[in-house]
Amino acid sequence: MPVNQVFSSASVTDFINLILYYYNHSSYDAALEEIEQLQISALREMESQMGLLPPKNISIHPMQSLWDASKLLIDNELHRLPLVDTAKGHETIISVITQYKILKYIAANCPDLTKLSSPLRDLNIGTYTDVATATPQTPLITVLNTFISRRISAVPIVDENGCVLDVYEKYDVLMLAREGAYYDLEMPVSEALIRRSPDFEGIHTCTEIDTLGHILETIRRMPVHRFIVVEDGQE
Repeated sequence: MPVNQVFSSASVTDFINLILYYYNHSSYDAALEEIEQLQISALREMESQMGLLPPKNISIHPMQSLWDASKLLIDNELHRLPLVDTAKGHETIISVITQYKILKYIAANCPDLTKLSSPLRDLNIGTYTDVATATPQTPLITVLNTFISRRISAVPIVDENGCVLDVYEKYDVLMLAREGAYYDLEMPVSEALIRRSPDFEGIHTCTEIDTLGHILETIRRMPVHRFIVVEDGQE
C-alpha cells in the first residue's frame, strides 16, 4: 500500500548515533527515560551536536531507469532508495529499491553468467586496502565507532593470524536494543555476536580470482548482502 511522503526517516545508523550519544553524554537510567519520549526531531538535534550532517532525503521517480537508480545509490553511498510518484501534485512513496534487489534482479535476468568471466581483482570490485577489522576481544563500542567513522556497514572479526572468524553488521546492533543490552557497550564483540538474530544469513566469502559471474550466481541462489574477500584456501 502506498504511503504519504516521509520528510525524514530513522535508520540503523541513526540508532547507533543515539547509542554513542548516550554513551558519551548520559547515564544508563537517564538514557532509558529519555529514549521512551525521544522524537526524530530531537534525534536530529543530537546528531547535529555530534557534528554529523543531516541525512539527505533522496528519492527517484518509478519511471526512471535502473541505471539512474543505481547511480544515485552509488554517488550518495545509499543502501536503499524510495520510489516516489508525483501524481496529482502529491508525492507518494510507491516502493523502496535497494542495492541487494538490484543485484538480485541482474543475477536472475542476465542471460549468460558464464560470459562474466573477469576475476574481481581485474574489475577492482571491493575494498582491498585499509580494511577495518576487529578481534573477538574488541569492545563493542570500538566497533560501533568504526561503523560511523568509516561509514561502513560491517566489520570482519579476525583471529591473531588475520583469518576471518565472523562478521559484525550494523543490523546486529538492533538485537541489542531488543534484548535491552545496548547499555553494555564495553562487552567484547564476541559476546554481542551471541545475541545475533537467528535469521543471520551467514558469512559468505570469495577470493580475488573468483569471477563476477560466480558472485552473481551466488546472489541469485542465496540471500547474500556482502562477500568477504579472503586469500585462496581460507574459504
